[in-house]
Amino acid sequence: MVSYRFCRPDDASLLVLAVQQCWDVYGRDNYAFDRMRYRREVSEQHLWASSCMIACEGDDPIAVLMGAKRAHSTLITRLATHPEHVRRGHAAHLLDSLMRKLAILGPSRLRVEMPEDVGLLDHLLARMDFAQLVEKYVDLAWRGEPGPTTATGQVTPLTWEDVAQHHCVQPVHQRSWHREREAMAAVSDDLTVWALLSDRLEAVVAFRDLDQMRELWMLEWSPDARGQQAAKILLSDVCRSSHGYVVAHRWPQASRGYEFLISNGFDPISAYKPWAVTIANRI
Repeated sequence: MVSYRFCRPDDASLLVLAVQQCWDVYGRDNYAFDRMRYRREVSEQHLWASSCMIACEGDDPIAVLMGAKRAHSTLITRLATHPEHVRRGHAAHLLDSLMRKLAILGPSRLRVEMPEDVGLLDHLLARMDFAQLVEKYVDLAWRGEPGPTTATGQVTPLTWEDVAQHHCVQPVHQRSWHREREAMAAVSDDLTVWALLSDRLEAVVAFRDLDQMRELWMLEWSPDARGQQAAKILLSDVCRSSHGYVVAHRWPQASRGYEFLISNGFDPISAYKPWAVTIANRI
């Protein structure tokens, strides 16, 4: 018999097991989901245990829904069923249960960002009145070789507070959940911020170094040829001084930043479809 329930903070081990058995088996992530990854997503993406659900047959997880929560909305980061239990309505039941809970407790905005190759997800979301947003989010990787070249020395180090003061971050609706202000603030202590300055802020870039990888979190520039040239210098410095691969996660495909990265040595490696629904309009 199958049981469904919302999770508690002490369900971390069970949630990790559920993701490993129901999501990782499809090979959609380029990393294994473990307790360290779980803690990182709690900290950076605001994964919220009480917005997560598990379906179990006995003690065995057979479906999982992972939800993150911020003041303005909830995001489903994973929704998956074990391959031996698909097409039995488990994912639909988990999704409907979360929507009913949010109709009472809020927030009323529910979003989904998942790889575009996820099975029958499109049909399920459309049936539940989700609207697909216009633009996709894309992961990109720099096709050059890392290090040992050092930065040019033209850059000025800044802090995250400096960036926020200059209003360099795009509005929330243009950014993936993973790169919103809240996400960047959560990792601000780990970010390196470089800028090119003249009589104004020409361009600014923010990145952080992880094991064998440099993550590009932000690249903004003044809207003219001078600003664009400054952005090229910064991006070149970031890539060529890296000791690992350089990646840019969840870049809006319709943004100027995406086109800039494509024209400066980056290739798309995966894409995500964003969906959204306002619960109050449905229940």
